[in-house]
Amino acid sequence: MASSTRTTTGADPDGTGPNGTGPNGTGPNGADPDGAEPAAGRLDPPPDAEPRDPADDAAAADAGPARTWTQRLLGWPAQAAASTLLLALMSHLRYLYNAGDRDHTVLSPLGMRWADPDAFKGDWTLDNAPQPHWVFDIVTYIGASTGTLGLVYVLYWLATMAAFGVATTLLARTWVPRVSWFAVIAVTVVTAIGPLYVLGSGVQFYATALPNALGGNLLYLCAAALLVGRHRLAAAAGVATALAHVQHGVVALVLMLLLATAFAVFRRRIEWWLVGASALTVGIVVFNLKLRPVAGDLKDFQEVCGVLIPYHCEATSWLFNIFWGGIAFISMALLTFAFIGRRELLRWVVVVVLPVLGLTAGVLADRLNVPTLGLAAQGLNVYRLSIELFPFAVWGLLAATFAPLSVRWRWITMAATLFLGSYALRSGYWALPGEFNWWRERNEVTSVPWLFVAGLFLLAAVVVQTVPGLVPERRWTRPQWLAQASVGAGILVLVLAGIAGNQFAVRTFDPRFFPYPALSAWGEEVRKVVPPGEQLLMPPSNTRVRIATQRGVVLDCKLAPYGGAAWHEYRSRMEAIGGFAECGSYGWRSVNAVQLADLARRYGADYIVVRSDEQTDVTIAADLTAQGWVQVAAERPGAPFRVFKAPWETQ
Repeated sequence: MASSTRTTTGADPDGTGPNGTGPNGTGPNGADPDGAEPAAGRLDPPPDAEPRDPADDAAAADAGPARTWTQRLLGWPAQAAASTLLLALMSHLRYLYNAGDRDHTVLSPLGMRWADPDAFKGDWTLDNAPQPHWVFDIVTYIGASTGTLGLVYVLYWLATMAAFGVATTLLARTWVPRVSWFAVIAVTVVTAIGPLYVLGSGVQFYATALPNALGGNLLYLCAAALLVGRHRLAAAAGVATALAHVQHGVVALVLMLLLATAFAVFRRRIEWWLVGASALTVGIVVFNLKLRPVAGDLKDFQEVCGVLIPYHCEATSWLFNIFWGGIAFISMALLTFAFIGRRELLRWVVVVVLPVLGLTAGVLADRLNVPTLGLAAQGLNVYRLSIELFPFAVWGLLAATFAPLSVRWRWITMAATLFLGSYALRSGYWALPGEFNWWRERNEVTSVPWLFVAGLFLLAAVVVQTVPGLVPERRWTRPQWLAQASVGAGILVLVLAGIAGNQFAVRTFDPRFFPYPALSAWGEEVRKVVPPGEQLLMPPSNTRVRIATQRGVVLDCKLAPYGGAAWHEYRSRMEAIGGFAECGSYGWRSVNAVQLADLARRYGADYIVVRSDEQTDVTIAADLTAQGWVQVAAERPGAPFRVFKAPWETQ
């Protein structure tokens, strides 16, 4: 448990530093920098004094001796920049930065069509169920209309990483000011190693420009600012979160409203910045939901979860280790209590405790199929709370070694860390040996007990801080230095484990949009023979075809509505071509040439796409030719697709 003697977050006019750190050598929360316990009552306020809040000290946070511009530059800006660039580098080495593929096959077409009305003209899903991220559409339009879409997406991605860097720096300089540089680097590296998915939500550290990622890291910044009393920053970040991603914006809205309400009730103070930002965020959310409804009906969304995206929002389908490992990982956010002083407890309850309880209750209700509540958890997409909690879980993982704790509480926190961590590592998708990896062959290393060694280093960091007389008091063997060295060694072991497990690889950074020359050249040929407004009937799992050709498609497995009449039509179309099992096949699997021709007429598609490297598709191509269909675009190396034109179009 954190010491209850901490009384200030910012620097005081008398020269004391953040969190009570001052020239007398006291550390955060009144702890001695060598790990000694604070003298009883050393920083306690008078019994009748009302606890001060971090917001009261915000203006004094930069107080103290005047600093030169170089000292300021090497302060928080340098730490935030280091975190930003390090996270971006590790994200690229792990996932390989990409623009124009993956989620961009869903997110980019509408903005590209704004820039070029012929692009994707007549695309049924795009016309009937556009994605809710209208700000990202504007960003895409700017890039596409100026011919700099690749550059614009790189800047968007770096802004995403920067939001994380600023938030992490803010917490490090408040919670552990004496080791803020080390904490920033440690939290960033562990975050980059952490799981890609947590309780259904893809986390915000993927190597591409995504609204989910920018919104998620802005939400982290909003939450961090609320925790340390930076209400203006929290207000700005909360509004920006809603603009980037409406669902994350709702979470930011709830956090700001709850904290403003708590202050009004318990502190008799109106936090106008939070109230104003909440009102503006409500307007943004309502506007977004009116402009781009996410789901038309909770029952529809439940069906979407079950048949299309169970890995996102159907907890009953998750493996035991993924479910309970995710619960354990998120629960580690509660260990940040070790950093919290008495006056910040109200903030911590709102920002950390309530989201942990809400997420846990929601996923359990879904997992157990609790009537009404399970459906509500899916419809409200309670899983998004894991995005907010992920960085705090990483902070919790390091709390036993960083936080100013008594000997007893340090060991209790360490025991909780090892217990929860052992389950959290089973949640899957970590950058560790044997975990799933899309881009490289897995290389499971079993000869080295990486995790055991890393755990021993974490234990050593606690031992050197808690066993009296174990470490001689010399300049380079002070307990806090050895503790940092032990934690750093443990993190280095995890990085080496990821490298040994083939989770990281050196690849050339390619900022181009859709960096697939063969597919791009094939797409240009298709655009010459398929007029704008025509639709392609293609194997639905080949999502790159839409981006490469910039022509409308009947449907694919990626761009789907989330409810309403559009969802029912989409499901009908998918069932007509063989059902959602088609999404697991490269080519056509459940239909023949006659059925495809009938489906093309039914959905107004005058062109059919088949693969040249799938035997079923080769047979379909021969049968289409026999029916009078004419091949108008041939395959090429790197683009194994053929396009056939309907006989009624050639007459």
